[in-house]
Amino acid sequence: MNKYFWASLLLIVISIGGIWWMMTKNGVVKTPEQKRKESINAIYPSGTVTKGQPTVKKTTTLTASQLVGQAGTKGGLDDDGATQTIFASVYSPDRKLYIEKEYSGTRYVLWRSDSKITVHVGNSWSWVHPRRDLTKTGVVPGQKTFEYNIGSQRIVDFIDGGKKYTVQCVHNGNTGNKAECDKFLKNFKII
Repeated sequence: MNKYFWASLLLIVISIGGIWWMMTKNGVVKTPEQKRKESINAIYPSGTVTKGQPTVKKTTTLTASQLVGQAGTKGGLDDDGATQTIFASVYSPDRKLYIEKEYSGTRYVLWRSDSKITVHVGNSWSWVHPRRDLTKTGVVPGQKTFEYNIGSQRIVDFIDGGKKYTVQCVHNGNTGNKAECDKFLKNFKII
């Protein structure tokens, strides 16, 4: 017979023998397979709110709603005494607000089961893009922006007063959610 046939058969027999030896060998610890944690910077509602509560005004119609934090004093939203950024925009009253402090800044998540609008404010960007060029105008009034669009979300970056802002709208392709995102961006103001 062919020499490759015998070589293949020998490797199969050795592999089976090795597997059997590993399974029966004393001292080999078998641990159940554990699910890996994702290391992506995904945004999920945490169910908890950081220290301090912003004032959130909600109405039954879409009107300007303000996210207002306690500014500039120790014991406010930031334990380190950093000034809390204040901004306003328009969003649906059925969204739930979550505030998450991260290494790169503060993340405000306006969550609803079908979509979320997230505003990240910090001294560094919340995500990495190799060609971030802040040249587009008209997306956020008075700001030069960088915009990144895919089928399920829209991300807009800009800088104001040395702070880096990222507005992320995860609309999942829904036309109504896209329209709400457009309105949120159009009415976004630093106050």
